[in-house]
Amino acid sequence: MSTVEYIYRDAAGVDKYRKVKTPKPGGGKVMRTQVLTPDGEWRGWTGCLETIQPPIPLYRYDEVLEAVLAGEVIWLPEGEGDADAIVRTGHYATCSPHGAGAWRDEYAEPLRGADVHIPIDEDGPGYAHGVDKVRSLAGVAKSVRIF
Repeated sequence: MSTVEYIYRDAAGVDKYRKVKTPKPGGGKVMRTQVLTPDGEWRGWTGCLETIQPPIPLYRYDEVLEAVLAGEVIWLPEGEGDADAIVRTGHYATCSPHGAGAWRDEYAEPLRGADVHIPIDEDGPGYAHGVDKVRSLAGVAKSVRIF
């Protein structure tokens, strides 16, 4: 595994945050969240998710907003790597920042009126994360399908 960067953009497509996934010697990974400063530098962020105002948007936020308006299906996997893999197949995909257990109800709003497909990871945290997304999207999304 090599180091991978995932850029989070605002609704206008402007870079705001990035997650950097770095392999650990001997296995595993380290995930770091960084903020793009006004002077154009990525700076480490060591606080908790709730300290960022406004919160980090959904991954591929600008693309997803356009896709929802166009009536496209939005895939909502657990993480950025899965979202990118889905996009490479010609579909639209997003995820919440910080993976399983970090879904917030406010992430459902940009998906209002969309047909949402949710592949659910089969591990405990992944399943719980999927259930959180389904619950949050009820009454917001046009439809929700789980896989």
